[in-house]
Amino acid sequence: MEKKHFVLFLVAAITWAFVMPMSRVQAETATDACSLFTRGNAEILFKETVSEGISRDTTAPAGHSCRYSFNKKGGAYGIKVRVSTHTALQAEGIYASAAEIMERQKNARKASSYASKSFKEVPGHGDDAFWNGTDLWLIKGETLIIITVNAFLDIAAKDMATLEKAKEEKNYSLSLQAAETILSAIQETP
Repeated sequence: MEKKHFVLFLVAAITWAFVMPMSRVQAETATDACSLFTRGNAEILFKETVSEGISRDTTAPAGHSCRYSFNKKGGAYGIKVRVSTHTALQAEGIYASAAEIMERQKNARKASSYASKSFKEVPGHGDDAFWNGTDLWLIKGETLIIITVNAFLDIAAKDMATLEKAKEEKNYSLSLQAAETILSAIQETP
Protein backbone atom coordinates (compact mmCIF):
# COMPACT_ATOMS: atom_id res chain seq x y z
CA MET A 1 0.00 0.00 0.00
CA GLU A 2 2.82 2.40 0.81
CA LYS A 3 4.46 1.76 -2.54
CA LYS A 4 1.20 2.63 -4.32
CA HIS A 5 0.99 6.00 -2.47
CA PHE A 6 4.62 6.72 -3.29
CA VAL A 7 4.04 6.05 -7.00
CA LEU A 8 0.95 8.30 -7.01
CA PHE A 9 2.92 11.01 -5.22
CA LEU A 10 5.76 10.66 -7.72
CA VAL A 11 3.37 10.91 -10.70
CA ALA A 12 1.68 13.97 -9.19
CA ALA A 13 5.05 15.63 -8.48
CA ILE A 14 6.32 15.03 -12.01
CA THR A 15 3.08 16.32 -13.51
CA TRP A 16 3.23 19.43 -11.31
CA ALA A 17 6.88 20.01 -12.24
CA PHE A 18 5.98 20.11 -15.94
CA VAL A 19 2.60 21.86 -15.80
CA MET A 20 3.50 24.77 -13.50
CA PRO A 21 6.42 26.11 -15.56
CA MET A 22 4.39 25.67 -18.75
CA SER A 23 1.50 27.74 -17.39
CA ARG A 24 3.95 30.48 -16.36
CA VAL A 25 5.55 30.41 -19.81
CA GLN A 26 2.13 30.67 -21.44
CA ALA A 27 1.22 33.66 -19.24
CA GLU A 28 4.53 35.38 -20.02
CA THR A 29 4.24 34.59 -23.73
CA ALA A 30 0.83 36.24 -23.79
CA THR A 31 2.58 39.54 -22.95
CA ASP A 32 5.62 39.00 -25.19
CA ALA A 33 6.34 42.24 -27.04
CA CYS A 34 6.35 40.64 -30.53
CA SER A 35 3.00 38.98 -29.76
CA LEU A 36 1.41 42.21 -28.55
CA PHE A 37 2.66 44.28 -31.48
CA THR A 38 3.22 42.15 -34.55
CA ARG A 39 5.06 42.71 -37.80
CA GLY A 40 1.68 43.23 -39.48
CA ASN A 41 0.81 45.89 -36.91
CA ALA A 42 4.11 47.68 -37.62
CA GLU A 43 3.53 47.55 -41.38
CA ILE A 44 0.08 49.06 -40.96
CA LEU A 45 1.49 51.75 -38.63
CA PHE A 46 4.27 52.85 -40.99
CA LYS A 47 2.64 51.86 -44.30
CA GLU A 48 5.99 50.22 -45.11
CA THR A 49 7.38 46.68 -45.28
CA VAL A 50 9.31 46.16 -42.04
CA SER A 51 11.85 43.60 -40.87
CA GLU A 52 10.97 40.52 -38.88
CA GLY A 53 10.64 41.33 -35.19
CA ILE A 54 13.89 41.19 -33.25
CA SER A 55 13.06 40.02 -29.73
CA ARG A 56 15.42 40.48 -26.81
CA ASP A 57 15.37 40.14 -23.04
CA THR A 58 15.71 43.48 -21.25
CA THR A 59 16.90 44.58 -17.83
CA ALA A 60 16.19 47.52 -15.55
CA PRO A 61 13.27 47.05 -15.98
CA ALA A 62 13.24 43.33 -16.74
CA GLY A 63 11.12 42.04 -19.57
CA HIS A 64 11.23 41.65 -23.34
CA SER A 65 11.54 44.01 -26.27
CA CYS A 66 10.64 43.69 -29.91
CA ARG A 67 11.96 45.90 -32.68
CA TYR A 68 10.77 46.30 -36.26
CA SER A 69 12.65 48.48 -38.73
CA PHE A 70 12.76 49.63 -42.33
CA ASN A 71 15.14 51.67 -44.47
CA LYS A 72 14.08 54.67 -46.50
CA LYS A 73 16.10 57.34 -48.31
CA GLY A 74 19.32 56.30 -46.59
CA GLY A 75 17.94 56.21 -43.03
CA ALA A 76 16.74 53.52 -40.64
CA TYR A 77 13.33 53.89 -39.01
CA GLY A 78 11.01 51.75 -36.91
CA ILE A 79 9.51 50.95 -33.54
CA LYS A 80 10.70 49.27 -30.36
CA VAL A 81 8.20 47.95 -27.83
CA ARG A 82 9.36 46.96 -24.33
CA VAL A 83 7.08 44.91 -22.08
CA SER A 84 7.81 44.31 -18.40
CA THR A 85 5.45 41.95 -16.59
CA HIS A 86 5.01 41.76 -12.85
CA THR A 87 6.64 38.32 -12.85
CA ALA A 88 9.73 39.60 -14.68
CA LEU A 89 10.02 42.63 -12.39
CA GLN A 90 9.73 40.47 -9.28
CA ALA A 91 12.39 38.07 -10.55
CA GLU A 92 14.78 40.95 -11.31
CA GLY A 93 14.34 42.31 -7.78
CA ILE A 94 15.06 45.99 -8.51
CA TYR A 95 11.51 47.34 -8.60
CA ALA A 96 8.51 46.19 -6.60
CA SER A 97 6.01 46.89 -9.38
CA ALA A 98 5.31 48.61 -12.67
CA ALA A 99 3.53 51.36 -10.73
CA GLU A 100 6.71 52.05 -8.76
CA ILE A 101 8.73 52.40 -11.97
CA MET A 102 6.15 54.78 -13.44
CA GLU A 103 6.06 56.92 -10.32
CA ARG A 104 9.87 57.15 -10.19
CA GLN A 105 10.12 57.99 -13.90
CA LYS A 106 7.42 60.65 -13.70
CA ASN A 107 8.95 62.26 -10.59
CA ALA A 108 12.44 62.29 -12.13
CA ARG A 109 11.20 63.97 -15.29
CA LYS A 110 9.10 66.53 -13.45
CA ALA A 111 12.10 67.41 -11.25
CA SER A 112 14.43 68.02 -14.23
CA SER A 113 14.15 71.45 -15.84
CA TYR A 114 15.21 69.97 -19.20
CA ALA A 115 13.06 66.80 -19.10
CA SER A 116 9.99 68.60 -17.76
CA LYS A 117 9.76 70.63 -21.00
CA SER A 118 8.82 67.55 -23.03
CA PHE A 119 6.97 65.63 -20.28
CA LYS A 120 3.25 65.18 -20.96
CA GLU A 121 0.61 63.17 -19.09
CA VAL A 122 -1.36 60.99 -21.53
CA PRO A 123 -4.86 60.27 -20.25
CA GLY A 124 -6.98 57.46 -21.66
CA HIS A 125 -4.14 55.06 -22.51
CA GLY A 126 -3.95 52.22 -20.04
CA ASP A 127 -4.10 52.84 -16.30
CA ASP A 128 -1.38 55.51 -16.39
CA ALA A 129 0.68 56.95 -19.24
CA PHE A 130 3.13 59.72 -20.08
CA TRP A 131 5.21 60.94 -23.02
CA ASN A 132 8.78 62.07 -22.33
CA GLY A 133 9.58 63.56 -25.73
CA THR A 134 10.92 60.32 -27.22
CA ASP A 135 9.06 57.42 -25.53
CA LEU A 136 5.50 56.64 -24.51
CA TRP A 137 5.36 54.91 -21.10
CA LEU A 138 2.16 53.22 -20.01
CA ILE A 139 0.81 50.71 -17.51
CA LYS A 140 -2.02 48.27 -18.01
CA GLY A 141 -2.72 46.22 -14.89
CA GLU A 142 0.66 45.07 -13.64
CA THR A 143 2.41 45.38 -17.01
CA LEU A 144 4.69 48.25 -18.01
CA ILE A 145 4.96 49.08 -21.72
CA ILE A 146 7.49 51.47 -23.27
CA ILE A 147 7.03 52.42 -26.93
CA THR A 148 9.78 54.16 -28.90
CA VAL A 149 9.06 55.22 -32.48
CA ASN A 150 11.54 56.62 -34.97
CA ALA A 151 9.31 57.71 -37.84
CA PHE A 152 10.33 58.66 -41.35
CA LEU A 153 9.59 62.32 -41.95
CA ASP A 154 9.63 63.61 -45.51
CA ILE A 155 9.41 67.37 -45.08
CA ALA A 156 11.55 70.39 -45.80
CA ALA A 157 11.89 72.54 -42.70
CA LYS A 158 13.16 76.09 -42.46
CA ASP A 159 15.32 75.21 -39.46
CA MET A 160 16.36 72.33 -37.23
CA ALA A 161 14.00 73.29 -34.38
CA THR A 162 11.00 73.08 -36.72
CA LEU A 163 12.18 69.71 -38.03
CA GLU A 164 12.73 68.32 -34.50
CA LYS A 165 9.29 69.50 -33.40
CA ALA A 166 7.60 67.89 -36.43
CA LYS A 167 9.55 64.65 -35.83
CA GLU A 168 8.49 64.53 -32.15
CA GLU A 169 4.84 65.15 -33.07
CA LYS A 170 4.86 62.32 -35.62
CA ASN A 171 6.64 59.93 -33.22
CA TYR A 172 4.10 60.82 -30.52
CA SER A 173 1.14 60.27 -32.85
CA LEU A 174 2.43 56.89 -34.05
CA SER A 175 3.26 55.86 -30.45
CA LEU A 176 -0.35 56.52 -29.44
CA GLN A 177 -1.59 54.42 -32.37
CA ALA A 178 0.75 51.58 -31.39
CA ALA A 179 -0.44 51.86 -27.78
CA GLU A 180 -4.06 51.37 -28.85
CA THR A 181 -3.10 48.20 -30.74
CA ILE A 182 -1.08 46.86 -27.78
CA LEU A 183 -3.78 47.65 -25.22
CA SER A 184 -6.36 45.87 -27.40
CA ALA A 185 -4.06 42.83 -27.61
CA ILE A 186 -3.65 42.80 -23.81
CA GLN A 187 -7.44 42.96 -23.36
CA GLU A 188 -7.86 39.94 -25.66
CA THR A 189 -5.20 37.87 -23.83
CA PRO A 190 -6.87 35.29 -21.56
